[in-house]
Amino acid sequence: MKNYQIAYWKTLKNNLICILTILCLVIFSQMIFSHQVLAQEDFDLIWEAKTYTPPLYSGKPLATQGSEITVTVVPLSDDLKQKGYIYNWSLATEPQGSRFQREKSGPNKLSFTFVTKSRYLTTEVVDLEVLDSNQNFVFSRSLEIPIRQVEAKIYQSDEQKNMFYLRASSLQAALNFNEEKSYYFLIIPFFFNIESRKELDYAWNIDNQLVEQSNFLDLKVLKEKKNFNIIKTISAQILNLTKRYENAESNFLLVIK
Repeated sequence: MKNYQIAYWKTLKNNLICILTILCLVIFSQMIFSHQVLAQEDFDLIWEAKTYTPPLYSGKPLATQGSEITVTVVPLSDDLKQKGYIYNWSLATEPQGSRFQREKSGPNKLSFTFVTKSRYLTTEVVDLEVLDSNQNFVFSRSLEIPIRQVEAKIYQSDEQKNMFYLRASSLQAALNFNEEKSYYFLIIPFFFNIESRKELDYAWNIDNQLVEQSNFLDLKVLKEKKNFNIIKTISAQILNLTKRYENAESNFLLVIK
């Protein structure tokens, strides 16, 4: 073989090696990118519970037993929204074999809704596994959701049922016999699983005696001459009429001087 032919084939071989090397690097870099694209800074995983909170509450509605909870993946770039990832959702607190939520998983299933069931749970754990369109693993993450108890809180009110945003526990020494006057209180539900407050039943007790069955207590203090204090235990209960396992109580000591 002549020298120029040998040189030609060596050059061609070297060019092919260079081309193949470049192609391998491109493919490898794409694989690396596809497996790292869902990093912590690229998306948020958030949850919300469908529970009742009053207008005075400015925080996040908390989850309780029987709550409908929605967990959502929030991509932080348009590129991620268009990737067509497969989202596999699981409930770690479910029995083995039923944790994977097949019907709620799949391509672009960015949200997962479920109802917390067990009354003994203090935390629900949601697992998310993300795959690309070729079923290659991309990312996984777990989210812990605290499960709280429903609450009842007593607030001071006026005759028109406008709350003063003052918890009744701080009013223990506020009443006296110097004048005849009415004092008003509201019992407010938090985190009940209801569509309307009409689903709730209320009961007020003074020293374990039922005195009122609404969310509003009108307490009249009569003017009397006494040389001692009177101490009364004021308590209020809230019961969910459709889910009777949901109930809460609040109380405070009322000191009348």
